[in-house]
Amino acid sequence: MRYVFFLMLVFLSAAAFGAEPAAVWQASGAGSIRPMEGGECKVAHTRLEGRDCVLVEPWGGAANYMYFSIDPEARGKIGPAGSLVIEYLLTDGMFVQLATEINSARGPYGSAGSVRYLGGGWHRAVVNYEDFAPAGKMNLQSDLRLTTLPGLAVSRVEIYNEKIQEENQEDFLDKFFEAMDFNNKRSEDAFYVFGVGVYSTIDVDTGKLLKKLGVTSVENYVTWRSVENEGQGKWDWSLWDRNLEIIRKSGLKWSPAIMHSPAYTIPDWYAEGDEFVPNACLEHGTAGKTISLWSPGFDKWTERFIKAFAERYRDTGMIESLIPGIQGDFGEAIYTVLGNNAIYNLIGGPYHNHIGYWCNDPYALKSFQAFAKDKYGDVKALNGAWRTSFESFEAVRFPFYGEEEIKALMARMPEDPSCRRFYLDFVSWYRGCMTEWADRCLGILRKYFPDTPIYLCTGGHTDPRLGANFAEECRVAAKNKAGVRITNENSDYANNFVHTRQVSSAGKYYGACYGYEPAGAEDEVGIVARIYNSTASGCDHLHDYMGNVTSSDSRITQQQKHIGYLFRGEPVTPVALWYPNTDSDIRENGASLFMREAMKIRAYFDYDYLDDSMPEALDRYSILVLANCSVIEKEHAEKIAAFAEKGGKVIVVNAPSLTSVEGADEPEKLLFPDSPKGGAFGKGYIYRVEDYAAMAARVHTALVNLGYPAYDMTDDQVYVTMLEGNRFFVYNKEKEQKTVKVEYKGRVHRIDCAPETITDYTLEK
Repeated sequence: MRYVFFLMLVFLSAAAFGAEPAAVWQASGAGSIRPMEGGECKVAHTRLEGRDCVLVEPWGGAANYMYFSIDPEARGKIGPAGSLVIEYLLTDGMFVQLATEINSARGPYGSAGSVRYLGGGWHRAVVNYEDFAPAGKMNLQSDLRLTTLPGLAVSRVEIYNEKIQEENQEDFLDKFFEAMDFNNKRSEDAFYVFGVGVYSTIDVDTGKLLKKLGVTSVENYVTWRSVENEGQGKWDWSLWDRNLEIIRKSGLKWSPAIMHSPAYTIPDWYAEGDEFVPNACLEHGTAGKTISLWSPGFDKWTERFIKAFAERYRDTGMIESLIPGIQGDFGEAIYTVLGNNAIYNLIGGPYHNHIGYWCNDPYALKSFQAFAKDKYGDVKALNGAWRTSFESFEAVRFPFYGEEEIKALMARMPEDPSCRRFYLDFVSWYRGCMTEWADRCLGILRKYFPDTPIYLCTGGHTDPRLGANFAEECRVAAKNKAGVRITNENSDYANNFVHTRQVSSAGKYYGACYGYEPAGAEDEVGIVARIYNSTASGCDHLHDYMGNVTSSDSRITQQQKHIGYLFRGEPVTPVALWYPNTDSDIRENGASLFMREAMKIRAYFDYDYLDDSMPEALDRYSILVLANCSVIEKEHAEKIAAFAEKGGKVIVVNAPSLTSVEGADEPEKLLFPDSPKGGAFGKGYIYRVEDYAAMAARVHTALVNLGYPAYDMTDDQVYVTMLEGNRFFVYNKEKEQKTVKVEYKGRVHRIDCAPETITDYTLEK
């Protein structure tokens, strides 16, 4: 498709601005601005279409930047408000929308808005900024940076102390979207949220582009630090007031994350005070800068901040949804894991931060001791279960201190049942504390926003070190009339499915809405995969980061081609896969190992997870698959046996023998009383099969016998989901057309599925 009309653009000369720049860089000669090279900035000095320039080249990472440093003498001539003018050439594509950042009073990477780079020869872009405070605080001692991409060339950069009129590009956008020859209209029953960065804001031009993309709201991180860092009671909401006005003018809504616990969200005056209790790890005994989950009295500071935010913005009519900033690096309901420069640079650089057990403080230990006493009642019972010799509950300690003790225990547990219960109880407490804190934060936010959609943000997977029990987080979200968003997607559908399905499965059971967010960058394949996963899971919202879609016209085209498939689906899922937290927890990287196998199972059929923390949900399903699991609690085996007794179909694969946490064979005897191969069990059955193909064959037969439409179950990359109304929603990731055969009521239906796209098909009635 050619867009010849895009090239008919006005070239703005320097004289048109009517002002002299305060600082200049040009590729053909010296100036008071210097480009900095290295790290994320790789350029080639060349000449294109008659001009000397630097051309951005790939450097090996996901993001590309061009850094500039201003000479010290020139820095003093630059005021806080003004304009940045960039002369550029986009060598590939019609346009891209990329961010610009500056040193500011709030931090080294303040948002200056974004630039729409247009194809078709040399152009000049204008960025109007506020709060520029050049001080060489970025990487490479730079003062500003342009987000770039390979193929973008820049010949000149100017800084003006005057605000320069930006070019009106609305006609360009109108023509671009009108030229698309496919239906890009979508249902309005699902929110579509774009994150733009921690303190980054958008300009009206960008907002209008997002509106055309179907975006409903913009997400920012409103941190406690951003509004009260100058001292207790010295509130400054100016950044967010300006931001909200731009969002209003763009015709969008606002979905802020209210951030109060991660390191970079806490004001200096509080972090430096006596009341602040930092988190500390069991691995090294070293403190970080995030608030300890057990810090006494922090709830009142959380509520104080949320109340102040509510008083200013609750009645604006602009808030679409809210997220409480719980504990994780980006506000997730997990413990701190591993930040990056995006957050480190907001607080003066890296601090002690890693995946681990962040409970090495006296308040946490006291909480663990209370947990132990509440569960066991007397210390003799505790020592019997844990194989320990504590003299009292006050003497109870964590199961390990230091990296070597942790490694030794993890290596020992798969083969030695005697040490498992102590660790599993510790993990239960550790996760439970995170769930309780999330519950309190949701309750505070709901108190001040009684009618606004609220989502608890969570992330990662079920590695015990992260501290998330997704099922329990869905339960407390529902309790607070809130939802859950899980932030762990990438560009691969099968990977996304196995990492998000715990939240959607538990969300449906407990009555909590849910949605998905990427962990970072995604490609054009990922745009399609994420839209499919959202609808096929029944999400009520989908989050993305602006640059994942707006960084090229081909990405925008891909998004628009598929945005019509983004709606709140109603999946029909009669099959559940047992999610074996108990078995995974006692193995090094057990969650990751299980999910690798779960991805293989998704190649055959769709399923929900049945988390072993909510076995009572088993009655929602007709078929249970128990796979890649050898350790299971006796009471869970009893519930599975009762399910089969009532008519449930149970298929066991890659689990040659089942034992309890303590190493007893009771689960095996309960589920396979007569033969390890299984057979009829009450009104249902329990069978052990040899491989995934045999598993899929049994699931297919069971669906037919139960009266469900049954589709091909083959090991490929054609993914099928049933929606209400005999509707089949198919994602064909293969590079060639595929046909899905569906058996239903004695007929065979054939669904032709185009390659690398989504097909929405309803069976004939």
